[in-house]
Amino acid sequence: MTDKEQEKRSTTDSRTPRFAPWALLPVALLAGSVTLVVTMVTISANDPGFAVEPDYYDKAIHWDAKRAQDATNAELGWQLSWAFQPPKLASRSAVVALQLADADGIPITGAVLTVKAFHNARAGNIQELSLREVSPGRYEAPFDLHRGGLWECRLTASHHGRTFTQTHQTELYPPSPSAGSAI
Repeated sequence: MTDKEQEKRSTTDSRTPRFAPWALLPVALLAGSVTLVVTMVTISANDPGFAVEPDYYDKAIHWDAKRAQDATNAELGWQLSWAFQPPKLASRSAVVALQLADADGIPITGAVLTVKAFHNARAGNIQELSLREVSPGRYEAPFDLHRGGLWECRLTASHHGRTFTQTHQTELYPPSPSAGSAI
C-alpha cells in the first residue's frame, strides 16, 4: 500500500464517529420515564382503594334533583333504623337489617329496598344488596364483611311510586379469631 493510500485511510478512519455511551443517556431517561408512568397508571387502575364516585359528573349536573329528593325524604318523614349482625366466626357474611316505618311509626310493608355498601378504604368494591322483607317493615340482606372499619351504606326504598333515600355510615368489624376460643 502506498503512503497516499495509508494517509487517506487514516483520515477516513479518524472521521468515522466512534460509539459514545453517554449518547444513550437521553434514551435511557426517556425509556425509564415511560416505564414509570405506565407502571403507575396500571397500579392506580387496578387498586380497589382508588375509586371515583360513579356518575359524579351527572350527579353534579343534576344537583337540583338531589335537593328535590332531600325535600321528598323530609316530606315523607319515613323512619329508618339500621342494625348490623356481625358474621359468625367461620364466615364473613354479616347481615344488614332495616326497620322501615312511615311518619306515624306504622311499618311500611311491600317496599323494594336496595343498599349499596362499601368500605371507605375500598370504595371501588361496591356491594349491591337487595333486601327482602322478613316481617312487617323489617328487611334484611347478607353482605360480605371482608374488612373492619368505616362502612358506607346508601339506601333506596321504593313504595307505591314514592322513593326514599338515605346514606348511613357505621363502623363494622368481623369477629376476631380469638373471640370465643378458650385460653
